[in-house]
Amino acid sequence: MSVSSGDQDENGVAIINSNAPLVKPELAKTDGTAETQKSKKGSRLPKRSVVELKKWIQEHPGDLYPDFEEKMTLAEDTGLTVPQVLEQF
Repeated sequence: MSVSSGDQDENGVAIINSNAPLVKPELAKTDGTAETQKSKKGSRLPKRSVVELKKWIQEHPGDLYPDFEEKMTLAEDTGLTVPQVLEQF
């Protein structure tokens, strides 16, 4: 939706053109078109790392929070950094 400063009804209420696309100003190009904004849903982990993390979870059904030594081992086994492993738990 877009609002132009000159588009108002008889009561001074802005008239909204619901057919116009809503574009963030920083995405608008000078030719009137817009760039698409890619959605970033967080960083993706390598498939191998996800497989190893899921394997650990399946092997520890009653205790889903590894201790520090297990986190270090998981980091080594998954190829992730310790902070990346910490983010998963």
